[in-house]
Amino acid sequence: MSDQTVASPVGPPPGKIQITIAQPEKKVVHLTFSYLPIAADFVLRWAVLELWVVDWLSLWVFLAAQFVLIPASVLGVTLYREEQLRAKHRCDVVEAQGSGWSAIFTLFVVVTGVFVVFSLFNRAGGLVQILLSLAAFGVYGFYNLVLYFASVQDIVWRSMEYDDLDGPDDPEDANDLRIAIMETEIHSISHRIEAYTLESALFGALAFSGFTTLISSEKPIMAGVHELVNSIVATWNDNAGLITAIRNFLSRPVSDDTLFAAITVETLVCAMFFLLVIGSRLRFYSVLKKVEYGVKVARAWNTKEEEALNIKLQGNPSAELQLRLERLTRKVGVATSQAEPLLADLITMARYMWVFRTLGVVTFMVILTTSAFLLSNRLALAFIALATLGYSYARIAKWVHDKRSRNNGFFAALHRRRSRASAA
Repeated sequence: MSDQTVASPVGPPPGKIQITIAQPEKKVVHLTFSYLPIAADFVLRWAVLELWVVDWLSLWVFLAAQFVLIPASVLGVTLYREEQLRAKHRCDVVEAQGSGWSAIFTLFVVVTGVFVVFSLFNRAGGLVQILLSLAAFGVYGFYNLVLYFASVQDIVWRSMEYDDLDGPDDPEDANDLRIAIMETEIHSISHRIEAYTLESALFGALAFSGFTTLISSEKPIMAGVHELVNSIVATWNDNAGLITAIRNFLSRPVSDDTLFAAITVETLVCAMFFLLVIGSRLRFYSVLKKVEYGVKVARAWNTKEEEALNIKLQGNPSAELQLRLERLTRKVGVATSQAEPLLADLITMARYMWVFRTLGVVTFMVILTTSAFLLSNRLALAFIALATLGYSYARIAKWVHDKRSRNNGFFAALHRRRSRASAA
């Protein structure tokens, strides 16, 4: 007698109906991160803290503002704004597309809040002070994390935009525009990095040579530096409130030795900022090499794609040619997709270098202003006014130029790409 295997039926038991409901996929829209909610929360908390320190607010009002009024107001407005954007874009979820800078900014806000808690309980003892600081880090960190994911602005985050040149329907045209934008970005970023490096080398060397000249002079520079640093530390630890302490610090008489000490510290800080720019240049070129390789490969495949398309349009619509054209289109898309994340890294590194280069230039301007105070107060004020006028003119000119570019459909795709890179 042979063994027989009977397959049991798979499905619901007899007499019962099994109903499977397909869950619809949620539509997610990625929007650009907004710094405004976290920055507003940060400013409001510091303002309330200063008002409480100078006895303009009672303890209960201070606690109510810090734990109830400010979080409810900022989080309520942010969530309401998020709901409006969700309804506008007709989606289920809107996600904030942040960057490394937005994460660093949020972490800075959290660490600053924890430091304030640590300073307020400096008389409670070491263990209690540490436990309260850890609790503040957990609670305040979670609050800022929720605020971070809800902080969005009405700018859709996309890798590229193609709708501004009459919306190319053919994938070949989309690939041409994508490659053109990427090549333009690479060329622009490379020139900016070269300019940043040259400026940093020049101003950094000039600032450090000024530092070495000052400390090697016969004036009591180091004693003045120690006195200046001790005054700054005493101002920070002043229990009269930060604003009051700064006002008291600035109202002190300033001697030439104090100005020389300030210039010494400023030159060293300025040289450090420019050195950070030069140091990040090696990392930039290692990523640039990969991006250029990806774009050149995409350009090579795109050239072959154009040749195959021209042969097809000349009246040779064979199946082999159509298959070849589809393969080339996919290869161009893969090459550009591999290069786009690296291009985003390039933009982030260029932004990093721009920040420290700007800090270095601002510090150099502060050095010149402090040096002008050695000659005349009016000369220093005139120098400050001239620098402010020059900066304002540059910003207004840039704003006018960007506005014209936005209104020009031919440059709109490139402009929105650069706007998102700046927001990142």
